[in-house]
Amino acid sequence: MFASVPESTIDYERAGAAIALKSTLKVLNWNVAKTNNGETWQRDYQQIVGEFEPDIICLQEVQLDAESQTLASFTHMNWQFAPNFKNAFDNSYCGVLIGAKASCVKHQALHTKHSEPIANTPKVAIFSEFEIADRTDSLMVVSVHAINFVPLAQFEAQMRAIATTLSQHQGGIVLAGDFNTWSKGRLRSLLQITEGLDLRPVTFPSKDRQHLKRFLLSPPLDHLFYRGLGHIPRSARVIDTPSSSDHNPLFVALGL
Repeated sequence: MFASVPESTIDYERAGAAIALKSTLKVLNWNVAKTNNGETWQRDYQQIVGEFEPDIICLQEVQLDAESQTLASFTHMNWQFAPNFKNAFDNSYCGVLIGAKASCVKHQALHTKHSEPIANTPKVAIFSEFEIADRTDSLMVVSVHAINFVPLAQFEAQMRAIATTLSQHQGGIVLAGDFNTWSKGRLRSLLQITEGLDLRPVTFPSKDRQHLKRFLLSPPLDHLFYRGLGHIPRSARVIDTPSSSDHNPLFVALGL
């Protein structure tokens, strides 16, 4: 039923999109659990976009029809989508996405070398680079879905591969995703690697932390990290949308 796909992207460029990102950068991260074609998710998504007005959207577990290769909910943004497998049952891709108000300079997909059991498919990350108005450096944005149900060493291999790509970028970075950090060992490895890249984690208010996705009493699975940007105080939120996905969206505003 599930088939691996090439390490590639499917892209959409909106007519009249801005060339560069400006001023405040509002970031939304969300594992949508393959619900993005449902009416409930689309209603919640439109409400969130209307209220928070994100400039960058990082999504995981996005479903894309393999034949049409269109995403009706995202025509208001440019986007780059990287699939990690194709579902032969409904002819759809599943993968990660980055949407942005500005045009992407370049992008790439990165599959894991290892595959998850049962489905026997890899996980994927997508890297998209954007110009910043009135600055000579650029911003690298990464949307990650971390490999799961495998030994810690295979999780660490994916994180090191992501870090290797990011280490070549000299400008600002936003790293977001579902990192499947359900164990202390996984979380510790992730934090060690991000600290090595001078990435700072976004911390959320105590009232919001209860809405972070966990397995029972595990550490949170979803994270946002940044470098070379300023965290705007009191902007971080975990948005409670229990009817749309089993993960809730993360939001933060950063100064460019």
